Amino acid sequence: MSTSIQTFFFTLFFTFSLAFHLQATPADSLRARLYCKKADALMQHNRYVAAILFWDKAAAIYAQNLRWQRHLNCQNEATECWWRLGKLTEARKLAHKVIKMSNAYLGPGHLVASVAYNHLGVVDQMSGQYVEAIVHHQQALIMQKKALGINAIHSEIAHTYRNLGVVSRVVHRYYKAEEYLLKSIAIARTLYGEGAAMAGLGYHYLGTVFHSKYAYSQALDYYYKAADIYQKQLPANHTYQADNLHSMGQALQQQGKYLSARIAFEKALKIYRKIYQVEHPSVALVLNSLAQSYQKGRQYKAARQHHQQALQMYETIYGDAHPDIAQTYLDLGSVLISQPNKNYPLALKYFGKARGMQMTLYGDHHPILAKNYVYTGLAYFQQNKYQLALRWFQKSLVANVYNFKDTTLFTNPPLTYYFNRKFLLKALRFKAECLNYLATQGKNKQQLLLALETLRLCDRLADRMQFDQQNRLDQLLAEERNQSIYQKAFVISAQIALSYPKGTTLRRKFITEAFYFSEKSKSQVLRKSMSELENQRKNLVADTLRQKDLSYKQQIAFFEQKLAQRSQGIQAQNYRNQLFKVKQAYRQWATALKKQYPRLHALRNKANLATLRQIQNRLYSKTAVIAYTLATEQSYAFVITASQVRLIRLGSTARLTTLINDFYNDIQNENPMDSFVKASHQLYLALMRPLIPYLAYQNELVITEPTLLSVPMEALIMRKPPRWLIQKGQFNALQYLNRRFQMHYHYSASLWWLNQKGPTHHQPPAPVRFYGFAPFNQKLPVSSAEGQLPNSGLEVKAIAQLFKNRRQASYTYLSTQATLGQFVNSLQEMPETEGVAHILHIASHSTANLNEDRLARIHFAPQPQPDSTYLYAESIYYLPLKAQLVVLSSCESGVGKFVPGEGVMSLARGFLHAGAKSVISSLWEADDYYTKKLMVLLYQNILYHRKNYTQALHAAKNQLVAQEPYLHPKYWSNFILIGR
Repeated sequence: MSTSIQTFFFTLFFTFSLAFHLQATPADSLRARLYCKKADALMQHNRYVAAILFWDKAAAIYAQNLRWQRHLNCQNEATECWWRLGKLTEARKLAHKVIKMSNAYLGPGHLVASVAYNHLGVVDQMSGQYVEAIVHHQQALIMQKKALGINAIHSEIAHTYRNLGVVSRVVHRYYKAEEYLLKSIAIARTLYGEGAAMAGLGYHYLGTVFHSKYAYSQALDYYYKAADIYQKQLPANHTYQADNLHSMGQALQQQGKYLSARIAFEKALKIYRKIYQVEHPSVALVLNSLAQSYQKGRQYKAARQHHQQALQMYETIYGDAHPDIAQTYLDLGSVLISQPNKNYPLALKYFGKARGMQMTLYGDHHPILAKNYVYTGLAYFQQNKYQLALRWFQKSLVANVYNFKDTTLFTNPPLTYYFNRKFLLKALRFKAECLNYLATQGKNKQQLLLALETLRLCDRLADRMQFDQQNRLDQLLAEERNQSIYQKAFVISAQIALSYPKGTTLRRKFITEAFYFSEKSKSQVLRKSMSELENQRKNLVADTLRQKDLSYKQQIAFFEQKLAQRSQGIQAQNYRNQLFKVKQAYRQWATALKKQYPRLHALRNKANLATLRQIQNRLYSKTAVIAYTLATEQSYAFVITASQVRLIRLGSTARLTTLINDFYNDIQNENPMDSFVKASHQLYLALMRPLIPYLAYQNELVITEPTLLSVPMEALIMRKPPRWLIQKGQFNALQYLNRRFQMHYHYSASLWWLNQKGPTHHQPPAPVRFYGFAPFNQKLPVSSAEGQLPNSGLEVKAIAQLFKNRRQASYTYLSTQATLGQFVNSLQEMPETEGVAHILHIASHSTANLNEDRLARIHFAPQPQPDSTYLYAESIYYLPLKAQLVVLSSCESGVGKFVPGEGVMSLARGFLHAGAKSVISSLWEADDYYTKKLMVLLYQNILYHRKNYTQALHAAKNQLVAQEPYLHPKYWSNFILIGR
């Protein structure tokens, strides 16, 4: 039989065979479609086990009818169900089967195979095989672009971009992750609209990128956006809702909002349990997160119980060895070394179990082991076994840093390429701690020098970690976390410096380095913000662009303030949506600005730390900067004059802190003279007496230390008075420090130096413009709840008269004229003219907020809407301020929440940030009558005696003391000047 005849019969046979299959197609296809519809509905309600059964039934029908594409589509859907159930082995096998069948029946590069590659990538990621995951997702993307076109707008391409974004985040390729996710969101919005669930998923994953960069506030913006979309588009019990709540809880926990975080975790757990109704990795994951929140709240028993529940669940799902099981053992061990009754043997056992699993899964030198090594090192560190701990920290560095293999304890890695920044920082920090303790025990200066070198690396790494943080709350949290690094580096530098003879080059070198770390520990957030404003003012950007930048920041501040006021429900969601839109618009605008002004962007995060030499160059011969540093254990002070720098050890910080608190309480509570004298003189002996020998020729002091911005050092007593004088109660006979020195304050020496840049005036310029606000109300009592103080009106009137007498411009707004709207208009109308000093004086009531600093406020004339009555701290930061001096003649204007390293988050701080060169504020509730007297004396000295602001306040206080012999220092020392 010829070949042509054979071909004919084969074709005929195939045709009849196909016809036989197709005869059953209509009924079978209908049944298959019904199975698919049922399976899809089950997946929508997260019933994956039942969904698999229906996908398999549909797949069998399609295979019987040779509908291979539909058959494989069903298999792909079943693959997703398997990995969502946490059954990774089954998911992997089925994905490989789909790829093989797709190549055989549909040809190479088909879209069906690309979906299977995406599933393989997800399974790889869930297994901790991140490189393989990226490879599989890239294969899927290549297939899709070949099949659909390079610029195609298709849901599968959006899905692949999203997967690539997720894995890129996990391997710390954050900018690539953001790029992929933004592409995914853009496609989803084009296909389905802004409010599509697919876009919401993109926003959720974009939030996780910022979360990984420690930009928790930005992460929450995206989580809230995703939540808003999910609530409108998805069922209440949907896995996307639970995933988003879990991520939201983690971000809130990192911000220290533990109760809010726990509420989010509980909601997520409730949804997961309703969805799966069986043991599932997502349920275990939330149990671990809840355990961590209990641990941070020092509820260690509850933390252990939740970790143990999660561990049992993971072992049931995965068997003996899995990354999630290893991580839970690590977390359990962490609780055991954190709780008061530490259990080091059991913790080390858990760390060993986790390490064994990780080595089995990844090998001996995988980066994932870096975390395990740090935890193990911490267990030995806390037992004072520093040599053992040091070895584990070094092993962590070797595992975490690419191409670094040196296990020698006295070498450090380069910071060129590493895998996990957080645990690299931890390993370096605790390595330095170990070296410090070993050096102290053995009096080994080489180990001390290596500890300092290691802390220098920590400093560089901390700077990198803070680069992407633009929200003030995130920056404050980062600075608080890094305080231990800066303070330890400062103390070591100071110890090394003082070990060398005076006048030597090495002593000067290490004093300079000690000063650098001292400044690094003080108010970095405020310094960076003020530096950015200073850079903008140097004509790096046009005035119109500066105004637009300020406008965006004002809008953001307004909505954040509204949300901080605990807005609820639909109102809160509306504010969040508006805030999100403004932030997105600002981000796009800022990105364009970065391209236009690259130099400004390069300076954005520059700290502008001043050197000792720069500070000395700004000092007059009679002025000294006293840069205190209250480190964890020991306190020091730099005495910086135009001709010399001295570093002086002051002793125990704990004792100094006790003396500071005793003095503050004594003066603020108006305690009797004998109690006040004792507390004041003891603090003088500890804080000032050691410095006096180096201040023989100085009469002006600049005090720089955030902690001391709440301490009126002018009221310290230099000499203890005789008993008869104390019994007489004549306070003006006491030898206050204010008699010897003119004093003003700042958050840090670098901020003081930054404040001196530009034209300086030893005395105020001749033209002075006064803007006074006093929203008093004669119908209300002297101390009404709203703080409308009648004497404040008399105060502003008296000061305005002084200006008129000297033929200087004054603008006063009293009673109902002193509105917030008029205040803002006055700021905008102030001319920005060289040689003219603007003084802004607010004589009103102000309210501090020790829990939420952005809600501290100044009261203006009452209006129907609260937003038109109060000036909130959050808004002060972005005022268009041109005043050289701001006088806050109000209660508690210098009071606020204390943030370690950053200082008091007061109203005064906001005006400094907005551009004021000097701010006079109150440390506690001000007395209306004596405040008026002090303020009139202040302006008399400015206008009649041509004194600068520091000199004028110093003279006014001495004059008030002289006029009131029995006046307690509470009534004149509460006003301090911050600035220049």
